[in-house]
Amino acid sequence: MKKLIILFLILAPITVFAQEKVIPVVIDGNEITYLQDKNKVQARGDVRMKYKGVEISCQEADYDIKASLANLRGNVKIIRGKATIYGEEVIYNFSTHSAQINNIRLQDPPIYGKAKSTEQK
Repeated sequence: MKKLIILFLILAPITVFAQEKVIPVVIDGNEITYLQDKNKVQARGDVRMKYKGVEISCQEADYDIKASLANLRGNVKIIRGKATIYGEEVIYNFSTHSAQINNIRLQDPPIYGKAKSTEQK
C-alpha cells in the first residue's frame, strides 16, 4: 500500500515564531495520485484516511487540500469516538468535521438509525 502524508504548510501562514503544530491528513490506498497543479489527491482501492481522531475507510477518495474536503465513494465508514457512520457517497469536511452522507447508517450507542441522506454538523 502506498502512503501519502499531506501537510498543510501551504495553507498555514509561516512565521518564525509560529507555535501551532500542523497536523497532516494521512492517506493510504492501493493507488494514490497527487495532482500538484490542482492541490488534490486521488486515492483508489482500500483507501484509509486519518485526521485528529477520525478514521475513514472507503474504495475511492478525492481530497481537495485547500478546501480540506474529501469526496468519498464506495463502502464509506467513518469512525469518530464511539460513533460509526456508514454510507455510499460522502462529502467530508476535515476542518469542521461535518459531512453530507447518502444512504447513511449510524451506530452511536444508544442511538442507531439509517436514512437515504443526511447532513452531519
